[in-house]
Amino acid sequence: MRAASTLALATAAAIGWLAPAAAFGPSRGLSAAEPPPAQAPADPGTDADVAWTASTVVEPESVEEVSAAVIQSRDGFVLAVGREPATGRVLGIFRLPPADQDFLDEGRGLELTIDDSPRLAARRHGGGLKSATFVLWDGVGEPVLGPLRDLMEARQRIVVAYPLAGGGHKEIALPAVGARTAIARALGVAEEVTPAARELAVERQRAVEQCLDQEKPKERDRCLETLAGCAEAATVEDLRACLAKRGKR
Repeated sequence: MRAASTLALATAAAIGWLAPAAAFGPSRGLSAAEPPPAQAPADPGTDADVAWTASTVVEPESVEEVSAAVIQSRDGFVLAVGREPATGRVLGIFRLPPADQDFLDEGRGLELTIDDSPRLAARRHGGGLKSATFVLWDGVGEPVLGPLRDLMEARQRIVVAYPLAGGGHKEIALPAVGARTAIARALGVAEEVTPAARELAVERQRAVEQCLDQEKPKERDRCLETLAGCAEAATVEDLRACLAKRGKR
């Protein structure tokens, strides 16, 4: 994908069609051929009675208590999902146990593996030596595609690889039990995604990527403006018809 202008990206974000995984990317520090040094992740089976719940958590940057889906391992590791008070974006919040002697590297992000899916590198948004936050979703509409939906649809476990101050990584595996319901309740979003909604989201994302691949900035911006005019399309067929009609103008 070509580098997009600020206007192009702003337009795509404004209509909610920017890649929902924009704060993520294919793992840079963790490749299949060269995994990082890490301790073996804890077996979720040892936390058999641990499950996600709809609760509250203190968002590290604002220090405000927010509604969140939370899971805490027996050892005190916490992974939470809640809205950033100032923006409405949805953050992942990871915390080390207070008594843990490790500290996080504030210059590197976390990496998540959901079930058997490819590892995702999450850019660090905030936090400190004992916590880290990362953006999961922009908070607009419904999370039909992207990391938040992947987390909601986890079947077995979520493995968090966290960078240590001074180098290296460690990992913690957390059960996925109750994640879908707890996240939906905490954020006020739908638990399920219909096939039609997923197809429409995929088609919209494809259209955005085609616009961002345009060589000339003016062409990219014009393409995104056309997409913005079709934001009310309710089905894939409606979207295609709208784009075809507006493209002839």
